[in-house]
Amino acid sequence: MLGPLSSNLRSLSEVQESAQLLTGTDLPNTVLASLFGKLTTSSALVINATPYDGCLESTLLTWHQFNEMKVDFLSISRNVTTLEYVEKKIAFSLLQDFWFLFLSNKKL
Repeated sequence: MLGPLSSNLRSLSEVQESAQLLTGTDLPNTVLASLFGKLTTSSALVINATPYDGCLESTLLTWHQFNEMKVDFLSISRNVTTLEYVEKKIAFSLLQDFWFLFLSNKKL
């Protein structure tokens, strides 16, 4: 069992966090394309045990738009703050997509 400091533990090192922030969704896109390119199934499930900034989740939200494979995902963490951040980032991403679709279909 983890002690009271468990909420202060980081899932990634400073180098890993910096790399993830600098690459954005490019790295997840490249890795997923490499992994899923070898599969013959039409769907997959990705479980992210180290969510940090929501890049993988954001990438997977739009994956079906550019690929035929349906991908579901689940992010898990002991750090509630991290999960709340990822959840808010996903919600914001979905809201942006909704407004883009709404405005692109609206006749001016």
